[in-house]
This record gives sequence, structure tokens and C-alpha cells, in this order.
Amino acid sequence: MPEDSDYPPLLFRQTMLIQQGAEVAHDCFAGLKQ
Repeated sequence: MPEDSDYPPLLFRQTMLIQQGAEVAHDCFAGLKQ
């Protein structure tokens, strides 16, 4: 299935970006609380 070979990497990249954004937001909130 060639379609599936293209799908997971894109999904993986999106997940990585979401996780990165969550970590950055968490750091920002932690910095504001201090």
C-alpha cells in the first residue's frame, strides 16, 4: 500500500510538533509562575 507509506511520517511529524509546542507552552507557564 503506497498510500500508507506516506501517511505515518506526516502523522509522526505532526505529533512531534504538537508535543514540542506543549513542552514550550509548559515552560512558558512555569516561567510566568516564578
